Amino acid sequence: MQVLGYQFHAVGISETWLNDYSHSVSIENYDVIHSHRKDRQGGGVGLYLGNSLNYKVRQNLKFENSETTDLLFVEVTIPKGKNFIIGVVYRTPDNNLTTFVKDFNEVLDKITKENKLCYLMGDFNVNIMNYQTNNLTGEFLDSMYSNLLCPLINHPTRITSHTATIIDNILTNNTDADIINGLLFTDISDHLPIFSI
Repeated sequence: MQVLGYQFHAVGISETWLNDYSHSVSIENYDVIHSHRKDRQGGGVGLYLGNSLNYKVRQNLKFENSETTDLLFVEVTIPKGKNFIIGVVYRTPDNNLTTFVKDFNEVLDKITKENKLCYLMGDFNVNIMNYQTNNLTGEFLDSMYSNLLCPLINHPTRITSHTATIIDNILTNNTDADIINGLLFTDISDHLPIFSI
C-alpha cells in the first residue's frame, strides 16, 4: 500500500489458509481479523481494517451450515453518521451455486433490512461474464441486484493462457458516491487484486 501511495480503509483477503495457530501478517496502521475453517485446511478470509476505524464483528451474518463458503462481516461505526457493513467472502469452486445463492440471500436479507451501506468483496468463483449463457450465474447476479448490490469490477480478474474470468468482485449498494474501481497488475497471486476507492 505504500507503493500505491494510498491508504485503503479496508483490505480483504480470501483463501488465507490460516488456522488457530497461524500468525497473520501485520501491516502498519491496520488491525487484522480473520475467519478460518475449524476442521480442515484451506479457505479462510481476513480483513485488514485501518486502525482509526471503530468496528465490531457481525457474528450474526453467517451461513447456518456451510463447509464451502467462508464469510466475515464487520460493522463500521461512524460517529454522527450512518454505520456501514464490510464483508469478505470466499466461495469454493465446487460449492453448489444454487445453495450458495439461497444461503447468501438469507445473509443479505438481514443487511437489507438494516438499511445500511454495504461493501462486499471476495472470490465468489462465479464468472459474471457468463451471465447471459449460464442460468446459475444469472441467478447469482439477479440475487445481488434484488438486494440492491451492484458489482463494481467488470474486467477479468483471473487470466490464464486459455481463459479470462471475472470471479472476484466488490459489490455495493452505495449508488450515491463517486467510486473509482480497478485491478492491480501483480504476480502476488493467480488472481488480480481488485480495488474500489
